[in-house]
Amino acid sequence: MLLTTTFNRQLWKIDSFETVSYDKESKDLFIHCLDQTVLQFYSVPENVLFQFIIDTDKESFIQQILIPNYLIERNEKLRTN
Repeated sequence: MLLTTTFNRQLWKIDSFETVSYDKESKDLFIHCLDQTVLQFYSVPENVLFQFIIDTDKESFIQQILIPNYLIERNEKLRTN
C-alpha cells in the first residue's frame, strides 16, 4: 500500500518537490518532483523515512543520505498507483 505525504514547500523551504510516497511492504520511496519526474529509492527502512520527514533540510537529506545509500531511478511521469 502506497502512503503519500504532501509538504508545505514554503514552511519546509523546499524547491524541487512537495509530495512523497512510501510503500511500506517493498520499502520503496518515491519523491514526486515539481518538474513531473519521480525519484525512486529502493529498500529505504522506515527509520530513514522518518528521519527524512523530520529533517529540516530535506533536499540536502536526499543528496547526502538517500542518493549515496540507496539505488535510485529517475523516471519521467512514473505512475505510483
